[in-house]
Amino acid sequence: MLYSPGSKQLYNDTDSDIPSDAFLVLDGDAQTALCLGNGYGYTFNAPTIADGYGTLVIVPSDPDHYLSVIKNNQCALIDASYIAALSADIEFATAAGVTETYQADQQSLNTMMQTIIGSGGSLINGFVWGASDNTQVPFTFADLQGLANAIYMRGNGFYFHRQTKKAAIRACLSVEDVNLISW
Repeated sequence: MLYSPGSKQLYNDTDSDIPSDAFLVLDGDAQTALCLGNGYGYTFNAPTIADGYGTLVIVPSDPDHYLSVIKNNQCALIDASYIAALSADIEFATAAGVTETYQADQQSLNTMMQTIIGSGGSLINGFVWGASDNTQVPFTFADLQGLANAIYMRGNGFYFHRQTKKAAIRACLSVEDVNLISW
């Protein structure tokens, strides 16, 4: 679904007469409605629109407010991409040369940190860490620290990438320029 502030109308992506100022309304399963009388577009239960909480989002027809809303929307998309990137699996090679892909979601990180902290610097003989495909890979304490460090370093890079993208969005002077910035 697309919304044009110029025409104050909603369009399907298959419509042939979509105005150039139309932007995508990310509403998933949500209902989208438009109040034509006052020039505001309303989206309900749209978790990726402006506030990120699935509540009512008002898209004002005033150009300054409209640009601000579009910037917020794009920053929310950058934030969502950042979270997804942080949770993506990561490839890591142990000191023994075994290369596998490992999960980096929050639950896996919590388990890893509990293991590192709780082990006191020494793992039991035969300790294994599960790869994403559940392959049991022999790990030393240094391997576990190395995997944690690889995840941290990747996340650190993603953080600065996110900050750079959001600063670029905030500096934009037009909707077109905002829409050019993605993860």
